[in-house]
Amino acid sequence: MKIKVKIFLLILIPLIFFLIIHGYSHYKINKSNEIYNQIISSAIKDSGHAIDIRFYTLEISKVTDQALLSSDQEEIEDLFDEYKELAEKRKNSLDELKSSASDGSAEFIYPTTFRLVKELEEQINIYEELRQDLFSALINGSNKNIAGLVKEILLIEGKVISRSTIISRFFIDKSEGVSLLIEQERIKNSILLYSWSILIVVIIVIILMIANKMLIDPIKKLTNVINKLKNGSLKARVNLNTNDELEKFGDVLNKSISRIENIESLRKNFLSIISHEMRNYITPINLNLELLLEKKLGRMNNEQRKTLKAILSNTNLLNKIIIDLLDISRIENAKLEFNFEKVDIKDLIEKIVEFHKPAMGRKKIKPFIHIEKVPIIKADPRRISQVINNLLDNAIKFNRNKGAIRISAKMQKDYILFSISDTGIGIPASKQRQIFNPFFQVHSIRKGLGLGLSLCKGIIEMQSGRIWFKSRVGKGTVFNFTMPIKPVKNIKKSELAFA
Repeated sequence: MKIKVKIFLLILIPLIFFLIIHGYSHYKINKSNEIYNQIISSAIKDSGHAIDIRFYTLEISKVTDQALLSSDQEEIEDLFDEYKELAEKRKNSLDELKSSASDGSAEFIYPTTFRLVKELEEQINIYEELRQDLFSALINGSNKNIAGLVKEILLIEGKVISRSTIISRFFIDKSEGVSLLIEQERIKNSILLYSWSILIVVIIVIILMIANKMLIDPIKKLTNVINKLKNGSLKARVNLNTNDELEKFGDVLNKSISRIENIESLRKNFLSIISHEMRNYITPINLNLELLLEKKLGRMNNEQRKTLKAILSNTNLLNKIIIDLLDISRIENAKLEFNFEKVDIKDLIEKIVEFHKPAMGRKKIKPFIHIEKVPIIKADPRRISQVINNLLDNAIKFNRNKGAIRISAKMQKDYILFSISDTGIGIPASKQRQIFNPFFQVHSIRKGLGLGLSLCKGIIEMQSGRIWFKSRVGKGTVFNFTMPIKPVKNIKKSELAFA
């Protein structure tokens, strides 16, 4: 599966899940609100019907009282018509109330209301019959049983008014109860929504963990191998089973590292072989040149001696290059020899500076030596001299005329900290990362192969020391390095990154 598809699915799946849950939660909340709003609306309307019934009943009672007090037959008939109109309106209100109360859901939700409405309907029917009888008696002018009818009517009328009031109050209470239920449901739905949100967050975290395993972990592995490769290690490999472009990239990277490793192995072998072979040839040349100069093979004129000295100088330089190449090869294979003996650091530095004074004098460079109290240590004086000579040689070579060089040494825990600074041309920032690479030269002045700083780094790191520098173009460079007070006999391999 391609990386683009993986990323798309990792984004799409939680998004769809979130939209579904969010939509469902809002649908549930809206549906609940809709149902409860309908219930409240119905309850308020039904409460109004119950109030209307009570109102019309009281109005009928007033009309009836007027009819009982009237002796005018025509007025009684008019009051009877008014009664019938009020009774019709009350009947309509009762029908509305019955319709709502007899609804299946209402009967289920409000069983008490359903029973009260049934009772109210029965009492109103009895009430209507008694009123009809009363008005019939009044219209016909018969006073028989009027008192009994009035008594029964008053009794039933009280029950109708009482029942309608109870029903009205009941619906109002229910609407308030439903409002409370709505609030409870809203809280419940909010809690549900928050719960789902937490669940979604958990799912997203899980997906991110999966994404980390699918994408971030492989990238970290690749980065780790690339960093090791950048630091000169050719043993690192990456093993990815992602079945995507990253796995293909990892395979290509592994093959490339293997090819580089093979080339590097060939280079080391070539370097070692060619260095030994060249030294085998250069040594007898030097010996013969020295014999000639010492006149052991016959006399020579001044011109011949001058030429031989130039040849010997160049062969000595070539011999030094060969020795440096051999040392580089030994450093890479952890085979550089160290011969430890007691060393007086102050005395060693002073001798090295004295040796370089002619070169300093040619550029009028002033040396400043500052050696704090350091103990006599057990070390290889030849290797320490090799490091200081290389650094001092560079400080002279790239210094300005009438410049200065400062050499210092002081204790720093279990190490001696050496420092060599100059007032020269400095090292450009763009080239500082490659400064310790073999064969790399910062400036166009070519007097050697550019192995000096690589040798310094190798020698120091093989003794568990450290070398670093600070440089500013036009201001100069400061090289610092540390060497342990106690010699390191388990020689550490130094990785030299070739430019």
